[in-house]
Amino acid sequence: MNRIVAFAIAAAMLSALPATQSAFAQQSEAPAAPAHSLPSVDDHVRLLAQKLDLTAEQQEKAKPIIQEMQDGIQKVLDDKSLTHEESTARMHSVHMKADKQIREFLTDDQKKKLDDLELHTHPGMHGNSPASPQN
Repeated sequence: MNRIVAFAIAAAMLSALPATQSAFAQQSEAPAAPAHSLPSVDDHVRLLAQKLDLTAEQQEKAKPIIQEMQDGIQKVLDDKSLTHEESTARMHSVHMKADKQIREFLTDDQKKKLDDLELHTHPGMHGNSPASPQN
């Protein structure tokens, strides 16, 4: 179950959350949220904007994609009938769909930054492992 939660968090942040999750937690005076709680859509978009240098227009395009992704991940997390493998596969699918949609409006430089974030945050999730060639 911990793997599912960890994967959901990683997927929800499109690779950026693991590097910054502790920073958000340290800034907050509120009690810690459950391990499976997802960041707000605005926080996620803000984080992507910072890491990828998104324009205001790109941020507006990303917002509904991130919302759809988080809704999909939450639905998978809430479905207790799924096996670990089914949950992992569905969350991966939700994340990859969002990743593909966001990449449609990124510049080549931003795509490279996203590749780097994904590679260093969770290698292998996107078929990018240190041993595999970069796209």
